Amino acid sequence: MALSETDIVNQSLTLYGDDRINGLDDETEEARVLKLMYGQARDVMLADPSVRKGWTFARTRIDCGSEVTPAPIGQRWARAFAIPTTPFKVLRVIDQVDDFDNPVPWTRELDQILTNLETCQILYVAQITDVRQYAPLFTEALIKLIASRAAIRLAQDDQKSRALLQEFIESDLPRAIAANGAEIYVENEQGSPNPWAAGRYVSSVDGRRRTFGYYRCR
Repeated sequence: MALSETDIVNQSLTLYGDDRINGLDDETEEARVLKLMYGQARDVMLADPSVRKGWTFARTRIDCGSEVTPAPIGQRWARAFAIPTTPFKVLRVIDQVDDFDNPVPWTRELDQILTNLETCQILYVAQITDVRQYAPLFTEALIKLIASRAAIRLAQDDQKSRALLQEFIESDLPRAIAANGAEIYVENEQGSPNPWAAGRYVSSVDGRRRTFGYYRCR
């Protein structure tokens, strides 16, 4: 798989027949556009709401510490914890005294977690920029997504762009999500092991339309 950002964008370029670049810092229109496009595509995949448990290679935890302030007046929450980092996407709040499998109510407002817990820890998706940490199928899907956007931005080929995006939504992304879900152990409503539950992909027509709208290059 790709070992650098340049490798990723060059594989994207080959999917619609454009020339490769030497690097994202090249003084060319292609390099300038792809440098911006790469970060945008990576971030929308990391934040994809259909990956409900987060990409496993980007999941991490951090304690919110002991600095607690009263929650804003009128809120249902008793405490507000300052988030000690900049999480890309908070997945859940964990009671340090309780079991991880017991979810607790919470909400996020700016850089604070509002909850009724006395202590808390957050599970979140970090903004991973080192491509060597990406799962192989995540990288494949990212290549296809960038290609779909580059086809319209650099080649003005709307038909090719839509075809690549369709492949991404119907094939590449579901495969990446399924592989990701296989690495997360959860239980279904009956209490039986269901390793795929965290990686289920909405395959209905409406689900695909929503996903198409989420990833469509504007």
